[in-house]
Amino acid sequence: VERVAPLLAAVAEESVTRAGLNNFKPNEIANLMWGLAKVHAKQQADGVNIGDLPGLPVSSLDDSGDEGFSALARLLAPGVSGKALVRQDLLDVFVDEFSARAHEFSSGDMALSAWAIATLTAKPTRYETRFELDGNVVEVARANQRPPSKVAALEPVEAAAVVRIKDFTPLDFANLLWAFAKLNHTPGDRFQADFEEAVIEKMSRFDSQVLANTVYAYAALQLPGATNVLPLIQLHFKDRLGEFKPKELLMVLWAFTRCGYDPGADAMARFEKAMRPKTDHLAPDEVTQYLWATAVLKYRPSEGALRGFQSRIVDCPSRFSGTPIAL
Repeated sequence: VERVAPLLAAVAEESVTRAGLNNFKPNEIANLMWGLAKVHAKQQADGVNIGDLPGLPVSSLDDSGDEGFSALARLLAPGVSGKALVRQDLLDVFVDEFSARAHEFSSGDMALSAWAIATLTAKPTRYETRFELDGNVVEVARANQRPPSKVAALEPVEAAAVVRIKDFTPLDFANLLWAFAKLNHTPGDRFQADFEEAVIEKMSRFDSQVLANTVYAYAALQLPGATNVLPLIQLHFKDRLGEFKPKELLMVLWAFTRCGYDPGADAMARFEKAMRPKTDHLAPDEVTQYLWATAVLKYRPSEGALRGFQSRIVDCPSRFSGTPIAL
């Protein structure tokens, strides 16, 4: 990260302040945003702070004489929990350019750019899948009563996506809808209808990650089409449960709880069968999230599964925070 970030930061600042994004082709903008978002995501995953870059305390970056690290200092600012986030004023320039020229973007570049913006945006996401203490059925019911929200900059993107919906790959579908969910943008009726039709048509080509991200977005945005899409997604992923990572499986279970969708005893048994070989490697939060979801859906894990979870809890008690213990 520390080697790539300075270069991308320098390129990004040069693009915004000197070259002008209007001189960039759509695929060039998408590629640059993708690179920044990937570095940002890696920083978050690793807990990297700009001040942690080796040999260069943040106070000395502007005087370091190293153009790349100086650009990094200008581009990045401390964010949530001390992690580096792209400075909002520079991100706004990318968002405005993307919004103004959305009709020029291919389906892939459009979905990738939306994903990058959602990844780079500093504000908290609308709905996390961390199964917080207030994430119960009462909270879900209240969420159903909230009016749909709109993000003005994404409305041209939504309109352009409708025109190109037939060109979307499974990954494009997941990236775009995931970005809408993360940015709290509820698409209009036409987008929802066309998107749902295209998703159903191509769902057999969705891998486990795409299925999980799609079901998460439907649940997070509380789209009416969830009543049609969730049962179909359940049918498609039952033969792919072996491919699912624990995080993806938990996203699906979270979506079911949020939408009040009962997958049935057979499906829950398959979830358990897929999760059991991974039990010894689950993080404490993943253990409690799985048990929380089964409790909300009113299914009791088998005695063997409970023993496995108990063994995992005993192996790493110091890693459990107050929230997992309470759950």
